[in-house]
Amino acid sequence: MALISMRQLLDHAAEHGYGMPAFNVNNMEQVHA
Repeated sequence: MALISMRQLLDHAAEHGYGMPAFNVNNMEQVHA
């Protein structure tokens, strides 16, 4: 899987009519919950 920039992700989402979620976590315990 290739790494791409956030700009590329957002541009693709805008062109194809979908949204990209944004998650803010402070530690790995929150990620696993």
